[in-house]
Amino acid sequence: MFVAMQSGELDGQMVGLGAVKTGQRDLWKQKIFRPLLQFGRSTRLPELPDVPMGRELAADPNALSLIEFAELPFFMALPFAGPPGMPADRAEALRRAFMAMCHDQAFIEEADRLGLDLSPIDADGVRKLLERSIATPKDVIARYNTLGAAKKN
Repeated sequence: MFVAMQSGELDGQMVGLGAVKTGQRDLWKQKIFRPLLQFGRSTRLPELPDVPMGRELAADPNALSLIEFAELPFFMALPFAGPPGMPADRAEALRRAFMAMCHDQAFIEEADRLGLDLSPIDADGVRKLLERSIATPKDVIARYNTLGAAKKN
């Protein structure tokens, strides 16, 4: 798809910034890409201060609730999980170690060198996102499902 975009066969695509920055680094550095919208974030990326977030463009509370529901998986993408029956103290030690790694300067520098976006959240943050998902009104979920079904047709 990136090749089709470069040759003019495709005008654009929806793609995660991490995929562009790691997989198409030269194109990103040459500013071949023009990001139009930020989605799945709570704040604008510092490197894209003029690119609006989807929720900023929501015309009414119904649209905003739909966007917020659709964004939930992006806030907890790539989760880490342990096996069933893991002792609580071991699980807590792994949680602390994971967050310590995410704040380690050498790890942050390596991720930056690779073009990876780091936005880790802890177990409590994931729990809160799951609670928000569960509390999503049924009409919002129905609208989301209707839009998803319409896209398939």
